[in-house]
Amino acid sequence: MRYFASILTALLVSACATQETINTIEERTEKTASIETPKLSQSELDAQLTDHYTTGWAVTAGWPGEYPAGFSILKKDVVLKAHSRMHPLTPSHIDCPVPNLATYQQWNVARVEADDLIFKTATKIFKITITEDTDIEYPSDEMGYQVKKLSLKRGDQLSYLRYLGEGFTIVEFNGKEYEINENDLYNVSDISNQQDGGEDLWLELSCSDDKRAWVLYDEVIRQDGVGPNPITGYGESSDIAQSDIQGIIRQMELNAQHEAY
Repeated sequence: MRYFASILTALLVSACATQETINTIEERTEKTASIETPKLSQSELDAQLTDHYTTGWAVTAGWPGEYPAGFSILKKDVVLKAHSRMHPLTPSHIDCPVPNLATYQQWNVARVEADDLIFKTATKIFKITITEDTDIEYPSDEMGYQVKKLSLKRGDQLSYLRYLGEGFTIVEFNGKEYEINENDLYNVSDISNQQDGGEDLWLELSCSDDKRAWVLYDEVIRQDGVGPNPITGYGESSDIAQSDIQGIIRQMELNAQHEAY
């Protein structure tokens, strides 16, 4: 009897030990599961990408040009393919419905205010080397009434940050930004030999379903139901009328013919 009792005791101890091992494994599994990285949304995955514009780019407000670019919506039920943030490597996976006849241009004040539009320009920075000593004028006050001169020596380098319009651009020298007439550089630097680094025009807008999203102009202007906004005058822009659409379509056809040559 004592022999069988010893065997029974050993079996019970072994069983208890086995159960304790199982419990320990289950506890460890639960703990491991609890510290696993949670499944991320597409927007969160996008945000983990290295910021494309951190190094070597200048990001500034507004779109450049004497008559800045813009686009209008030419038909009902247009849904723009948009980005979750201002980053060209993120997929345009956001569906952004927009109202028919809306014009997205920075001079369309009513639309800018109603939809809280944010226009941004990302310009690839490139270096300009001064080839002879020179003085270049720049405005020293916001209105441009007062002018100062930037003294530059042969071999000095400027960083080209952004074209503004009317021939003016923003450059950086010794950590300070200057608004200058770009033409003043052509005979005293190697700017004519430099390749344009590239420029991305971004717009953050409110979608009709209350989402916020970013669109890249070069992408959105190619989408069905979207066309360039008509130019009505300097500093003027508004949502279009139904009667404007045929003229916009005709202009798009002419632009396509011009690009084909």
